[in-house]
Amino acid sequence: MTREEACERLEKLDVRNSSVEEVRSLFETVEYIPVITATLKTGTCIHRTRMGRGYYAPRELSYKNPRFCTSMQRASLPYESVFYGCLADDQSHLENGRALGLMECSKLVRDMEGFGREYVTASVWEVLSPIHVVSFITDQTYKGVKNLSEQVKNFIRLYRDKYKNVGDVERRAGRVIDREFCKDVEDNRDYLITATLVHDMLYDFGKDFDAVVYPSVKARGDLGLNVAIKPIVADQKLRLWRVIDQTHFRNRDKTLVWIDKGYDINHHLINKDPITDSVLYEKTGIRKVQDFPIFMHK
Repeated sequence: MTREEACERLEKLDVRNSSVEEVRSLFETVEYIPVITATLKTGTCIHRTRMGRGYYAPRELSYKNPRFCTSMQRASLPYESVFYGCLADDQSHLENGRALGLMECSKLVRDMEGFGREYVTASVWEVLSPIHVVSFITDQTYKGVKNLSEQVKNFIRLYRDKYKNVGDVERRAGRVIDREFCKDVEDNRDYLITATLVHDMLYDFGKDFDAVVYPSVKARGDLGLNVAIKPIVADQKLRLWRVIDQTHFRNRDKTLVWIDKGYDINHHLINKDPITDSVLYEKTGIRKVQDFPIFMHK
């Protein structure tokens, strides 16, 4: 099989009826994939979201045990764990990281006809030493979308500068990967290409990559980036900094996320005034918290 033929098969691949081995073989035949590398600096904050409340220990808020990771995800294969988190576009506006995490994890936040409330735990993790990341963002990433995050736009600029003379096969392969990272999915099998590629980039290519960054599909490339970090790197290079208890209220097209309380690294309470009925009514049209049914999460 030629490189051109392998690229064409990737472009047309039926991922639900393919395998990790086939995807891996096609990429090996293509041989070269355009990527951009970068570094998350010490002190950078990463947000991770867990639906529900009452979680405060690092082990409750970090990556899942692999035995619970039974399905394929956008950046991980079955029974393989990674630390999924969100990077706010601006480190002075960390609320964007919390917003990204909620959009990734909550079905209610995406339901324009939804009505109710749900509890959300946002954990904020500090980078203790540089984390080396790889990106597959190209010059076609969310092309035409106006509200792209500055991080996404920066990776697009880097791609254009580095790969302005890239070959046709490499350019097409890069766009296949970009398409797969940016697509909506209806079945976890649809993650086959990205999950296989991320696994190989982090574990099998002999490169010193700690993580992969990619745009949020739910945010259409806005607010920041998603990041998937190897567990051993998360253990060594991340520290739990804060835990924030939130309530998300939704009354169809009106939505509000309220910080109930927060805790610092020493589990000391960061005071927060409780939400008032007047604020709730102004933002959602509902006067009392009790009027919202509670959405429970496993």
